Formats: sequence, C-alpha cells, structure tokens
Amino acid sequence: MSSILIIDEQDRSRLKLAHAVQSSAEWVLAGAVGCLQEGLRLIASLRPEIVITDLSLPDSTGTATLQAVVTAQAGRRTLVFTELDELRYGEEALSLGADGYMMKHVSVDDVLRACTALIVGGVWLSPALAVRIMHRKVSGPIPTSAPPADLSLLSIREQEILALLGSGRTTKEIASLLELSSRTVDIHRANIKRKLGLRTGAELMSFASRQSS
Repeated sequence: MSSILIIDEQDRSRLKLAHAVQSSAEWVLAGAVGCLQEGLRLIASLRPEIVITDLSLPDSTGTATLQAVVTAQAGRRTLVFTELDELRYGEEALSLGADGYMMKHVSVDDVLRACTALIVGGVWLSPALAVRIMHRKVSGPIPTSAPPADLSLLSIREQEILALLGSGRTTKEIASLLELSSRTVDIHRANIKRKLGLRTGAELMSFASRQSS
C-alpha cells in the first residue's frame, strides 16, 4: 500500500483526511501534522509516496511552502489542498511542481480519488482549472500536424470533458466527477471528435493530451 502524509494547520480538515486515509484499504497514513517543519522532517524520514499539503501554514505560506515540499519529495507526488482560489493560484502551483490542486470544499472521497490518479502518474485538476489551462495552451501555436483547434465549436461541457481527457481521466472517472452516465460522456466524446475533425479515439486522446501539456 502507498503512504500519504498530510500537512494542514486546520485541525478539522487534517483529522478528517487522516481518518479517511486510515479507513481506506488502499492507503497507509504516514502522518498528519500542522506545520511545514514537522512535515519536512517526516518526508525525510518516511519518504511518503504522496504529500497532501495546504499552502498556508503557521511557519510558512504560499510558494515557499510548496517549493519546500516539492523539493523534499524529490520526484514523489504532491497534492495541494487549500482554501486559496484555484483560478488564482492553481497554475502557479502546477508550475512549481505540484501534481494536483484541490480546494477544501471537496469531499474526502474526491481527495482519495485524486491520490489514486497521482500514484499512477496522473494529475488532478478541477474541470474549471483544466479548462482555463487548456484555453491558455491553445492560444499559442499548434503543431502543423495537429487538426485545427477551434474550441469555440465545443460546448462548455464538451470543453470540460476534453480537458479531463487531457489530464488522464477515464470515461468512468469523468462520468463520476461530472455526475453523468458513461453513455453520456461517450456521446460527448463522439461530438468532440466530429466538431474537431478527429477520426479515432486515439486521435482524440492525443489531441486532448497535447492541449494539457
């Protein structure tokens, strides 16, 4: 089983997450602490596969917190779990090495799902943040081998699904996240392919991945 370390000043959210990890058959709780220095000590001694960290801690805040955790993790996975607005801070966190960004209004089940995505090499973004990043990416040059990326042809829901595909989510995961049936997600996928001139599922996945990279 993979281990998770929680660094969160807020007792309520820290203990709630810790209980969820301890109750899971898939994870081991490496520790749950309320300050950066104690977190860094446990990272060095226990080398957890995933660290879930807030950005606002009593002994460090913002980018300094994240840079310290990412450096200590040395290539292992880091999930930001914070009250700070994802649309304001999410992209910067990812650029500093975070593998996912979640706000504290989500359920503990969503946090564990995010950890599952991270442990297999994926990333975790909310639909809103994924769409924002995708739009920013497609504003730049597109390789000539890629089909035209006229995302204005897509509905908001289709843009969300395209962004989630690009972040490595499966149809089942997308359906659960957006509260849709898998059949509905498949229909949206077909519509995305048609609107963007993509012929196969492989072309769709390649296109989606390119937009999120």
